[in-house]
Amino acid sequence: MADTDVVMARIARRPNVSYPVLVPNMHGLEAAIAAGAEEIAIFAAASEALSQKNINCSIRVGYCFWGQTRIQIPDTHLVFLYGHAMAVQHDNKYIVP
Repeated sequence: MADTDVVMARIARRPNVSYPVLVPNMHGLEAAIAAGAEEIAIFAAASEALSQKNINCSIRVGYCFWGQTRIQIPDTHLVFLYGHAMAVQHDNKYIVP
């Protein structure tokens, strides 16, 4: 995600193909918009451990980012929200790590 500008510059875009950019925080959002992203995908984790490992913040901070995102994205951009949930099966029970 640190190379959003490089990746976006090298993509040979095709008609009717979606190119969403996954952003974990406000810095990533700003970089994606600056790189010309037309679709933004944001995410939050289902467990505190997963949130800390994936986006280096608490679940609460992650959800606050969701709220701030709409304010920061220009009206010309589409916004897709993805909520990531991770579960592990152990002894026929599903556990959220």
